[in-house]
Amino acid sequence: MNILIAEDEPISAKVLAKAVAGFGHEVTLVDDGQEAWEQFLQKQPDVLITDWMMPILEGPELCRRIRATSGGRYTYIILLTARGDKTDRHEAMSAGADDFLAKPLDTEDLASRLIVAERILEMQLNLEEKNAALMKQQGLLSEKNRQLERSQLSAEVASGRFSQLFSNLPVPCFTFDKNCIVFEMNAKLCECFGKEVTELFERSVVDLFGPNLVTEERLAKLERVLQGDVFQEDDWNDSERYLLVSGYPLTGHDRTITGGIATAVDVTEMRRMQEDLKEANKRFEAMAITDGLTQIPNHRAFQDRLSSLMSEQARGRGRGFALVMLDVDNFKRFNDDFGHQAGDEVLVEVARTLRENIRKIDIAARYGGEEFCVLLLDVDESRAAKLAEKLRRKVSEIENPYRQITVSVGVALYCAKWPTEQSLIKAADDALYRAKAKGKNCVVLADSTEEVSAA
Repeated sequence: MNILIAEDEPISAKVLAKAVAGFGHEVTLVDDGQEAWEQFLQKQPDVLITDWMMPILEGPELCRRIRATSGGRYTYIILLTARGDKTDRHEAMSAGADDFLAKPLDTEDLASRLIVAERILEMQLNLEEKNAALMKQQGLLSEKNRQLERSQLSAEVASGRFSQLFSNLPVPCFTFDKNCIVFEMNAKLCECFGKEVTELFERSVVDLFGPNLVTEERLAKLERVLQGDVFQEDDWNDSERYLLVSGYPLTGHDRTITGGIATAVDVTEMRRMQEDLKEANKRFEAMAITDGLTQIPNHRAFQDRLSSLMSEQARGRGRGFALVMLDVDNFKRFNDDFGHQAGDEVLVEVARTLRENIRKIDIAARYGGEEFCVLLLDVDESRAAKLAEKLRRKVSEIENPYRQITVSVGVALYCAKWPTEQSLIKAADDALYRAKAKGKNCVVLADSTEEVSAA
């Protein structure tokens, strides 16, 4: 085919021209709308591919000029655009465009559009040849009859184009009347429902898809299509099946709306995969911040929470909090005397006891090895000491088949003296080691040599 390309963007023009030539077509390339109009008048190309935004003369206006001409062969017009708004598409179709080609260029899509164009132009050529032969046999027809034949030709071309597009659409597609009764459907729709055409013909849309998918609101959208409204990729689902439905009006030769056409893309599997991926990500995220043995937050989760509390303090919106460090006393002897499995059981029991005896606003985490930490929120030093003492006592009451479990505890209240994460952790850790030095199984506050008395 002889194809005229009107594109003012040099790189896009070269890519498009190379692709069209690669399909075996003759290419004429221009870079503005006025030159495209002049080339059209000179060459009467089979196909015009024009950009929407063009210097001097834009794509839609170029379409209108071409459609306003009479005589000559029909030129199939493809509008190249990145616009996807329904009003833009309606404007282009009203101006005389036959098809759209989306930017950036998809060469496979381009090839498909050119195949359709070639088929339609061949159909027109065959009809014109038959018409010419008939005129030779019957003589010159009256002007009225010639006009009628041209109208019939245009109708047949349009009908053929619709039939090809409708039948070959790779998604379920159906047409419906003013009562939302299905009266045409493509093979993909039959495949989607696993039924023959005779089983789907003249069934209501509600009956076809089911009332859970076609709610009153969605049915009203289809009915408004018959008033000229368009909707695209509306989410229809019943929690089991997910469809993206689009609806467009169908018009007759006099531009009156005669029915509607809708596509229904089944995205159920994709949605299920997305949900499965979300669940997997949640599990992975939980694994990343949970200690595998004790099933309480790990060191990373503790560090993130501490950093968040410090950031809030820096912004002047912080809450008073204290850091409690706990270390299981004589833990190495558990492993030496009873084995590593017994040591793991001790750590699990200590973690459970901490988790069950902190407040909902607090967080207990495994710091590393046999060491644990707790962040106590909205506390002063006295309150923090009492809560830490409670945890120490609860651990000492754990029943186990080995021997009593105890912990040494260090407590540091966030204050100006320890303004950073590292300094606060060191303060609590130093208090912990003083508790160890005082005989273990006790609570010591940072900067204090005295252990906390039992409540």
